[in-house]
Amino acid sequence: MAAALLGQVLAYALHTQRLLRCSVPCSGPARRWFCQEPRPPSAPKPPARAFIRFYVDQAVTMKKQNPGIRVSEMAKKVAHTWRNLPVSEKQAYKAAEEMDMQVYKEQLALYKAQLTPSQKAALMEERIKKKASRELKRKKKELAMFGKPKKPYNSFNFFMAERFQEAKGTSAPAKIKWLGDEWQNLSSSEKQNYVQLAEDDKIRYANEMKLWKEQMIEAGREDLLSSEKRFRMLRNKGTKPVKVSEVKTVMTSKTAKASSSPEVLAKVVKTKKSEE
Repeated sequence: MAAALLGQVLAYALHTQRLLRCSVPCSGPARRWFCQEPRPPSAPKPPARAFIRFYVDQAVTMKKQNPGIRVSEMAKKVAHTWRNLPVSEKQAYKAAEEMDMQVYKEQLALYKAQLTPSQKAALMEERIKKKASRELKRKKKELAMFGKPKKPYNSFNFFMAERFQEAKGTSAPAKIKWLGDEWQNLSSSEKQNYVQLAEDDKIRYANEMKLWKEQMIEAGREDLLSSEKRFRMLRNKGTKPVKVSEVKTVMTSKTAKASSSPEVLAKVVKTKKSEE
């Protein structure tokens, strides 16, 4: 009885909130309660495809027959079996998919009908953001696949790499914080070697980017470059590459493409010092 009474009280409170939403000024403490649009309800999930249904059925049997089988290997075997499966056997899975798809479409229509205009706009904005995020990840992956040069490291990166192992702290963030304080206390002359390393790495990056852009244009992948940078690259294509200054320590392109973690950078600096 108490639970039923509590449910009635909550329902009345929500009803009152909806009634007063448009009549109360949206300012001050009342804004959070009366003026904030409720979150859209969860959308119905689309049904599983025919192959996924077949995969789930096969995975149970395959795991029993092959204990410890890898997921990738199992996926290959199931895909091979699906390709060679008779049409009559595939039809059962496809029919189940079509039946669930019809139910899904009806649920989706009811779901969209109950949304307010602001909720529809919020869902559209969220969809656009997710699409932009996927596109950004795809572009980053494609740029890495085409060997885009790593961005240059700054002077503090080189200092951190050299001193990371001896830094005080039990975690990486604590070590970096300690190194940051140490860096602030260094004199200009003590920082000079790291500043020079950073300047050389900028030159390395400029040379490698120039070559990479030319290769992308020749390969017909101008889409990986922005229009402004692409036209500037075409205009300066005949110029000579930037010369690396005479210094004691120079980052090579191979080390520049390595991971930017403190541990890896520390190995780079240690190797360079031993070569000297």
